[in-house]
Amino acid sequence: MKIPLNDLNFFKLDDSFDISSFNCGNLEIDSFIKDDAKRYQKDKIAVTYLCYYHDNLVGFFSVAMGCIDARAVEPQDGKKGYSPRKFPALRLAQMATLKEYQRHDVGKNMLAYVFAIGFALCEFIGCRVVIVDAKKDEKTINFYKKYGSFEDFGPSDATTQSLLRDLNKIPEGERINTELTEYQKK
Repeated sequence: MKIPLNDLNFFKLDDSFDISSFNCGNLEIDSFIKDDAKRYQKDKIAVTYLCYYHDNLVGFFSVAMGCIDARAVEPQDGKKGYSPRKFPALRLAQMATLKEYQRHDVGKNMLAYVFAIGFALCEFIGCRVVIVDAKKDEKTINFYKKYGSFEDFGPSDATTQSLLRDLNKIPEGERINTELTEYQKK
């Protein structure tokens, strides 16, 4: 069963949420949401959003600001000699779907919400691309390329592959809107 975006609710993480039982099947990511996400948010390193389907926590993602070398965007952009050396970016730092809800479009819909945050940021600050250092396994990289149209850029290492999505290349009809200044509370 595919879960439509309209059936999901997104909430900014705070102390009122119980995330202790979250299990996506990856101990490192499960540990992040349970042990680090609130501290990262308090220290203004990353903000975590929880994704709910009805009353069930089904996923989360964390975002932070970043930047990339303009040369990583120029080959796709077609504009040579563009003046900035760096392009402002929204970094998708972590993302996971609860094990039982994987392959139900939750991850795809969370990506749409991340892009919406990127577009909302453009109203306040520059934000040209969304970037992610994807875990270097075929399933993860294919997910980002298929559902987010991410492209390889820059260096990769033994464990991650750097991917980007140029917000200028997302057609109007594929964009959703979200308010950054207001978020729902349970």
